[in-house]
Amino acid sequence: ETNYLFTRAFLGRGIAKRKFNDVLGAILDWSYAAENGNKIALDYIKKELIKNSLNLNNNEINKIKLKVKEEEKSYLFSDAIISYNLIIDFYTLLDNSEDDLRTYYYKRGLCKERINDNQGALLDWTIAALKGDKNASTLLKEKRDNEKSFINRKKLYKNLDLKVNKFRIPIKDFDFIV
Repeated sequence: ETNYLFTRAFLGRGIAKRKFNDVLGAILDWSYAAENGNKIALDYIKKELIKNSLNLNNNEINKIKLKVKEEEKSYLFSDAIISYNLIIDFYTLLDNSEDDLRTYYYKRGLCKERINDNQGALLDWTIAALKGDKNASTLLKEKRDNEKSFINRKKLYKNLDLKVNKFRIPIKDFDFIV
């Protein structure tokens, strides 16, 4: 019981130190808590390790944001995707950055679509939509409405038995459009 209370105290003190930019002190407190079995402290250490390895700060991110706009204007979409990757990694580590994340997932998806990475674009837009991006939701709806499926939709819905929420015939028997 005492060990648990000490590890919680070190975890809390580490969080307080980090809020006041005492990163070294925070890591020392979290390392004590992690060594004594506190998994939350270990998560904080991993987060700092990633931040440290990215070696990014707000000024550098702002430079990358300007750079990505130029890359998009110059039709350098592969370069823009790399810049968006850095921006997304940075904002993923910050608390309360959902607005930024959803915007950058949406924009990265647009770049991926421009280089014909349609699966990557759909995945990014899905993440953006799940985070609340209305543009991504609208775009996904348009893509679904315009989808040319191999399965004939009329036959698919005609054979769906809504009472039991099952199909009357096996999926392998559906008409396929070629």
